Amino acid sequence: MDQRNNNTDSEKTKIFDLESAAHGSAESAPTEAESVAGETLPVRRVAGRERPRYLLIVGIMLLLLIASVAVCGVLYKKYYRPTVNTDVPFVPVTPVDTAPTSSGPEETRPSETAPLPENTYVRNQNVVNFLVLGTDRYAMNTDVIMVVNFNSETKQINIVQIMRDTYVRYDGIKDRINTVYGHFYNKTGSSEKAMQEVEKVFEQAFSIQIDYYALVDLVVFREVVDAVGGVYIDVPFDYDYEDPWQDLYIHLKAGYQLLDGNKAEQFVRYRAGYALADKGRTDAQKMFFSALLSRVKEKFKTSVSSAVNVATSVLRNMDTNLTGAEMGYYVPLMMGVDLNALKMATVYGEGLYVGVKAMVGVNREVTREIVNRMLNVYNLDITDELFDAARMLVDSANDTMTEIYYRTGIAAEIVSGDKTDDIYIIPN
Repeated sequence: MDQRNNNTDSEKTKIFDLESAAHGSAESAPTEAESVAGETLPVRRVAGRERPRYLLIVGIMLLLLIASVAVCGVLYKKYYRPTVNTDVPFVPVTPVDTAPTSSGPEETRPSETAPLPENTYVRNQNVVNFLVLGTDRYAMNTDVIMVVNFNSETKQINIVQIMRDTYVRYDGIKDRINTVYGHFYNKTGSSEKAMQEVEKVFEQAFSIQIDYYALVDLVVFREVVDAVGGVYIDVPFDYDYEDPWQDLYIHLKAGYQLLDGNKAEQFVRYRAGYALADKGRTDAQKMFFSALLSRVKEKFKTSVSSAVNVATSVLRNMDTNLTGAEMGYYVPLMMGVDLNALKMATVYGEGLYVGVKAMVGVNREVTREIVNRMLNVYNLDITDELFDAARMLVDSANDTMTEIYYRTGIAAEIVSGDKTDDIYIIPN
């Protein structure tokens, strides 16, 4: 029995020596299981001697992924450009003969000449137009109407306001331009389909290209203003007006002051006390938008939370055809524009009555000048023959409107964003 045990111990010693030699060190753990109290223990390995290979593979993959994301981000900023429509949507199938008759110019009289060639107008793809409509909460009227033109190459923003009472003929009816969205929404039952029709009306009437639209509930103004801590405005005189039907109560004191969201909405919507009514309101909106843009830019630079709050509020209260990628491209560029590179104008018009309804009739010459200077995305000016070819902006049966529409010699008023404090609003 002793001899058997000695042989066994000798065999174990040989095995241990052979494995030690194979690993090159006596400090290596034995690969043969050790026997303790008649039980076989699992083989032990020295920690740190051999790393699992899959960790190395995962690490390499993560590094490649991070590098790919970084490269894609750089390429996105450097090479990504949103695609735009290069058509000329307002070129009529058949041009209109605009020669006046004894009873005034006819609204539509097709000419026998060939259609105007579309290929003469070449699109500048760095310039885009955004149609922005602010809706009220009751009648679905759009009391804020503007076209924002942005040149991503020159970093220039042009804002053209259109008075809400502007006369327009569309879809077989004659009404104020602020009714267009509500009409098509009731007709289609869809905000998206309605806005597609609205775009067509604006393109044909003003001879412009609309690339994107944003339909914003006016409540967004209150939330944005509150998110940036208010906007400083010099209220020109005391505002006092109430309309319970619209739940609209306006009471502001004259003077330079910080307006919160509620008071800012009152300032933007007020019109009753202006001598020029809707013109006065659009001038007040110029002052507001300039001050708001300055305030937003200031807060975006110093407060990430303010930027997030503003973006959240806008997106929650906005219908738009802008994609996330397009927003990511345009918004940072537009936020970098200086106020002196911001130009604003209002489509000129004068008040009149169409039947019993008060409306605004626009001037053809001034409107076309503003379109060419501020909203044209093509290499050539919009010609007089091409502008408002279907005569959607004039009722030839209304002598007063016809006179306003064809009057000449009126100067276009274009205001720089850093000069809006010079605007004088005439009270009643």
